[in-house]
Amino acid sequence: MRDVNWFSLSFEFLIVVIGIVAGFQITEWGERQKLKDLATQNLSRAIVETQYNYDLLGQITARLERELVVFDSVLDRLLECDTPLTQNEIEDLFQVTNSVFLPPFQSSQVNGLTQIEYSPFYSSSFLEALPKYLGEYDRVVKDTKMNHDDFFDWQFALEMLNEVNISKVEPGQGEPGGFTVSANLDDLCENPESKKRVWRLNLLMLANKNYYEYFKLRVEEFSPILQAQLQLIL
Repeated sequence: MRDVNWFSLSFEFLIVVIGIVAGFQITEWGERQKLKDLATQNLSRAIVETQYNYDLLGQITARLERELVVFDSVLDRLLECDTPLTQNEIEDLFQVTNSVFLPPFQSSQVNGLTQIEYSPFYSSSFLEALPKYLGEYDRVVKDTKMNHDDFFDWQFALEMLNEVNISKVEPGQGEPGGFTVSANLDDLCENPESKKRVWRLNLLMLANKNYYEYFKLRVEEFSPILQAQLQLIL
């Protein structure tokens, strides 16, 4: 019977085990590297997304600020009904009332960062800030969407056709065309529903402006944390 070289067999077995373990380690490192690269890409996109939201919020709050000035200058006179409105003031007022209250905010990239497989790469401060940011985003969108659904569009409301005249202007002579709105202040003053709609819209615009300004602060707080998280992974 041939003697068994136990040392040789043990050495070969050890080499096989080391090879298997090394293979698992390399595979695990490769998968982890793929997740790290994917997390880095999504963080980079999320930074662009939050900057877009911040810029959009700045545009919207500035626009609402200007439109509220128009409302403030006209609202008291409309409620008191003591000073006639000019045609330009009426057109400015009705142009404001046709504004859209729900800007196209973006959240898909930041939402993508909540995937559980990315969490090993995240710092505790980022994990604390992420749900807070998304929660504020959802709150703002929910509130403004609710307001948007209740928004009274003057140009298409049948009740307003008795109070205002809307005429189409054809483009020409350098003018883009569109619609002009005219109204008689006495007709508006005699209809309490007209004043109620203007007053309600004024409050609605102010509420939305407050929402957007609040969310803008949340974006300002979240953006540097997002930037720091990206640098930490890199």
